[in-house]
Formats: sequence, C-alpha cells, structure tokens
Amino acid sequence: MKQKLHFLLLLFCITGVISCHSRDAASSEKSGSGLVNGRQGANVIVLCDVSPSISNIHTPDSAMYKRHIADMIGQCQDISRHYPPGSHINYYLISSNAFEKPFVHYDAPEVYQTDKQKVLDDLHAQDTVIARFLDSASKNPENRTCILTSIENAYNTFAASHEGVAMHNDLIIFSDMLEQCESTPVGRVMMHRNPKVAFLDSNEARKLFQYHGSPGWADLQVNIKIIMTTPSMESKVAQELKETWIQVFRNIGSEQAKNGSLFFESSPVFNALTDYKE
Repeated sequence: MKQKLHFLLLLFCITGVISCHSRDAASSEKSGSGLVNGRQGANVIVLCDVSPSISNIHTPDSAMYKRHIADMIGQCQDISRHYPPGSHINYYLISSNAFEKPFVHYDAPEVYQTDKQKVLDDLHAQDTVIARFLDSASKNPENRTCILTSIENAYNTFAASHEGVAMHNDLIIFSDMLEQCESTPVGRVMMHRNPKVAFLDSNEARKLFQYHGSPGWADLQVNIKIIMTTPSMESKVAQELKETWIQVFRNIGSEQAKNGSLFFESSPVFNALTDYKE
C-alpha cells in the first residue's frame, strides 16, 4: 500500500512538471514577426482594403490593378493555412460600415480533427468566398478607406473577447494605408498622394496623432502585420504614410511601434504550419 502511494505521488509530480513545461513552451514560442509559431491558437482579424486607390480598374493601368487584387486575394486565402489548431480567423472589409460582421469566419480545426480531406475541403470553400467577395467589392467605386475605424473596431473586438488576453491577438492589414474617410474616430480625414506636399505636418496628420484608443486596450498584446499595397504610389508618399501609422500605433500602445519592430511588408511572411498544406 505504501509503495502504491509513493508511486502515485511520483506520477503526480511528473505530470505537473510536464504540464508546466508545455504551458511555458506554448507561451514562449513566437516567430520573429510576432505571429504564432507554437501550437497555441490565436484570435486573428484580417482587414482588406479594396478602395478605389487600390482597385481602380477604370484607368490606363487597369491590368496592373487587376493583378494587384488577384495577388491580395491569394495572400488572404493563404492566411488560414498558417495558423495552429484552435485559432479563430475573421476577415473584414476596410470601409466606413463593413465591420458589422466578417465576410469570412474560419475556425482552424482542433488537433483531434484528423480528417485531412474535410479540412482541405473547408479551406477550398473559404477560398471561394474570399475570392468572390473581394473581387466583387473591388468593383464598387463607393468604397471608402476607413482604416482608423477598422483598427478601432478590431481592438474593441479583441478586448471584448473572453479569450482576448489569454490568446494571441493578430491584426493583419492589407491596404495602401491611405485614409480617406468622412467619419473617423477623429473626424474627417482625407490623406493625399501628392509627393510635393508634406503630409506629416498637415492638419490631417495632426488629427490622426490625437487618437489614443481606449483605456480598455491597455492589457492587450496585439501583433500587427501590415501588408502595404502601393500601386503607382510615389516612394516619398509611401514613407510618410508609414511614419504616420507607426505614430498612430505607438499612441495606442503598440509595443511593436514603440520598439521599432512594426514593419510594412509587400507580402505576408509566416512560419508555415504544414498540417493542412496540400
């Protein structure tokens, strides 16, 4: 009897050590980009910009814009394949009133879901919806680029989620970051693309710099990835837009913006998980 008690006590101790080690490993394994590289799930919000400054097909460069939209669609479709089991991925359009519900919601399958073909079928169905929705939306000239509103909604969604603090929160933005919105949290903001006029010293930039988000976001850890789409944009304008948004994110508490690790990429880079790759 005494030997049995000793054995059970030893087993309990070993189990506790393994459990603690697993939790530590899951919380510490992150990629250099800040996105999930371990097995812990993530809350993911993807913001897609198909406003006229990106999708204007009624120009001499319409073929270039079409290629650009096709590239963005492909990159959006690929995102779900790079997140571990238990992740929740929501896709929203960047516009003034598009955050009521996601146009695609995808739950990464749990580890016990071993039917790989079912998983692949679900991913293909998601791909179809993303392609049809973004292609259709890109042809609507009424779209507006309300980036700050979309960012605010994303942060509020992370904060409201009961898993918002416990899980990774990833915000992925596909946009040229050219805010052109009649009603933002700081009023009307119309950025320009004129390289001869400095934007950082403009009234529009000063409006954006007044924004500091909500006190309820203080405990949130949000990993931000911006895929900056800049068809036919002057490099000087693109650089000023980057500096503007880094300051905006710094004001709302982003550690990436504060420590210089908030990067603007031409395409998303992930540490791929291969479970459901074809």
